[in-house]
Amino acid sequence: MIKIGDKVYYWQTMHKIGVVVDVIRDKNNIMTEGGTTASQVFFKVEYPDGKTVTYRSGDLQKHYD
Repeated sequence: MIKIGDKVYYWQTMHKIGVVVDVIRDKNNIMTEGGTTASQVFFKVEYPDGKTVTYRSGDLQKHYD
């Protein structure tokens, strides 16, 4: 499980390692044939160069030093 303060990387840019600064949960109120869908989780990642990017939870991997 990824938490605030963990080092992570986006799967397409594995050489850039950032730190999770925020967890965003987005409620999804769309009705489908099978019922309601689950809420989505996003992580806001800050890189050493100061850039902040928001990614879906499934697109990030935890970095172990």
